[in-house]
Amino acid sequence: MANTNKNSSRITPANYIALLALALLALFTFFGWMYGSENGEAGLAIIMTIFEVVVLGALLVLAIKAKSATSHFGMWRIVEWGSLALYVVVAILFVSPLLKYFYVMSEKDSLKNTAINEIAAVDSLYSNYQHTMETATKQAVEQITNYVNSRSSSYTMETYIDSMAITRSDVASWGNQVRETWQLKPDSTLSQMRRQVMSWGFFDMGIAQVGKRIESKSDETIERLNKKVKSNIEARVVPIIRYDGSQYVTDSFVEPTFEVPSTGAFHKALRDGSGTTVFGWVMFALLHLLILLNYLVTQGRTIVGPNRKSNRSSNGIDL
Repeated sequence: MANTNKNSSRITPANYIALLALALLALFTFFGWMYGSENGEAGLAIIMTIFEVVVLGALLVLAIKAKSATSHFGMWRIVEWGSLALYVVVAILFVSPLLKYFYVMSEKDSLKNTAINEIAAVDSLYSNYQHTMETATKQAVEQITNYVNSRSSSYTMETYIDSMAITRSDVASWGNQVRETWQLKPDSTLSQMRRQVMSWGFFDMGIAQVGKRIESKSDETIERLNKKVKSNIEARVVPIIRYDGSQYVTDSFVEPTFEVPSTGAFHKALRDGSGTTVFGWVMFALLHLLILLNYLVTQGRTIVGPNRKSNRSSNGIDL
């Protein structure tokens, strides 16, 4: 016996097309929410994306059911058009994150340069510190050597040499010890962020967090360096030695100061960028048309007259 319900229950290509379009819509929307978040956290992005997909899916199913209804035509017609109207409203309300994703992608090269420059600005704090301390160490070694060779006597110099147990015949060894004192371990997070920015792909969940990390890294680095400078002074390195024309004197230590680098532009551009692209609008229209294809291919209701049977078989798609 032939199965008369075969066409009404089978999954058609329109189903697969709509599901694929809905999945892509969710994907682009999710990353749009991620880029616009303050900390790049996925929680709110997931919630808002699921909410949009569920609402749009429910409205689509309702419109299809209403279109293929076989009774109470007037009521179902209102439901049908009301569902479609609400679908359009929801789609427009949620258009911003999707457009944001495509806008960010169109500006990706420029944003990458901004991020790399900000990371380099933070990294330069370490370079400047290293250069300042290395220069000061060389000068201190040279001045102490000059003092020893001069065979002069200075209370402050003698006090410092004795307190640091400097071997007068091997001042260079003391210089190496000083370097070990003020040396800082490399900050691996900067290189990690640089690699992450350089390898930024189309669907990179981590990039949304990099902007905030760069911004906070600036203050963290300043704080770390200031603590190290304080530690150096407590360890009495590196001494500033000067010759005042009659004798060598030391009564202070190198104390570098650091200017907070300009960061935050990448984070702000990623978070607040609200530009749109033609491609973004095209994708918005295309994805929703593909989703609504289920509704379009659904055969509408047919009013059956008395003593007649309808031979209509539904092409509607039950999601």
